[in-house]
Amino acid sequence: MRNLIHLLPLIFLVSCFKEDSTIYRAYLENATDYGIVVLPFKNGVVLSMDTLKLIPNQTLLIAEGSDRGIQNQGGFFSNYFSNNGDDSGLIIFDNTYIVSHYGNLPTTLARKYVLYNSTRNIFNYLSYDYTYKDINKHLREATYRYTFVDSDYQFAKQ
Repeated sequence: MRNLIHLLPLIFLVSCFKEDSTIYRAYLENATDYGIVVLPFKNGVVLSMDTLKLIPNQTLLIAEGSDRGIQNQGGFFSNYFSNNGDDSGLIIFDNTYIVSHYGNLPTTLARKYVLYNSTRNIFNYLSYDYTYKDINKHLREATYRYTFVDSDYQFAKQ
């Protein structure tokens, strides 16, 4: 019994450590002068609640969450995208020009497309500008930002 009394404070000290975590936010930003519509396919269909519309110079939050541990560009979970890299989506500029963004290479390609391994693919988290701030030794705030630029519009238009 006496040993147990000496052991209890040690057990409390060991079990009271703070777990590391990373809080993340992901954004889409429209830095063009054109409206953009993002139609992400999930299991082959686009749900109306997943359709994203960005007016010129608008920034839209597409993901917010946390991961266990201090992550360094570990990606993010978004309710808008399938997050498994299998599906694709359409990016429509100015209600006219369409570019397909693919997770996997389909058997038939669209006229304008961006493959998953491209640095301009909206579904590849490595295409996002990544920044972080360590709040303390146990907490990191991470930001992912994908910015549509005029060259994206020009690519769609050509």
